[in-house]
Amino acid sequence: QAITEFDRLFEIALRSTLEALINSTHNWASDDVETEELIDSIGRVLDPYQWLWSEHSRTMRISAVDGMRREEEWGELAEFIRTYGADLFHASQLTLGHVRAILHNGVDWFLDYLEEEQDPLHPIKLL
Repeated sequence: QAITEFDRLFEIALRSTLEALINSTHNWASDDVETEELIDSIGRVLDPYQWLWSEHSRTMRISAVDGMRREEEWGELAEFIRTYGADLFHASQLTLGHVRAILHNGVDWFLDYLEEEQDPLHPIKLL
């Protein structure tokens, strides 16, 4: 998945559009802008943004597990987390250095590293 600036630009555009709409109420025909009139106007402004966000969100995954569709894959992941999660997902293992090492060297390397280098007084039970 590509990394883009869409999220940031979308937020800027939406915020700016809503600010412009609210500021423009001073120039509306009636001196007292009715709440319902403002809500209707905001709704009309938001509709295209909602459509745009829906289209954009179809092109991205929120996380790696979004790609898991089969029940069997979910079951295997859940079992792995039940078995090893308390040790692997502990704050002592998810330091910035460890996360960078995982990203750079891969999960297999990291598991081997933990098995070889882990403090013997606090062992991680690995496969």
